[in-house]
Amino acid sequence: RLEKGVDRDHAYGLLGSELTRLGDVGVQAKSLERIKKRLIRKEKRLAKSADAQFSRLLRILIQDLPSISNAEHLKRLEAVSLEDVNGLLEAIAQAPRRTYLDLIPQGN
Repeated sequence: RLEKGVDRDHAYGLLGSELTRLGDVGVQAKSLERIKKRLIRKEKRLAKSADAQFSRLLRILIQDLPSISNAEHLKRLEAVSLEDVNGLLEAIAQAPRRTYLDLIPQGN
């Protein structure tokens, strides 16, 4: 959700510009490792929360996603490589703008 007074088109334009920039320059290995460590730490903490697990279960059911264990989820996070991230960013940067802007919920 955007804060009051923030122009949606301007915010999405900035998001598009940043995704394009990241597609051009990529993410640095040091940054990716820092982000992965933070995400894994957070996911381990959330695995102990019944509310977080219920929320995850609802997302899986609502989005019709395959169910995986917490251990498998952490394993997949750990396996994300710099090439995976930079390849995705490059694909997003080269895609028509509407492709990634369509991922953002409208009407909020």
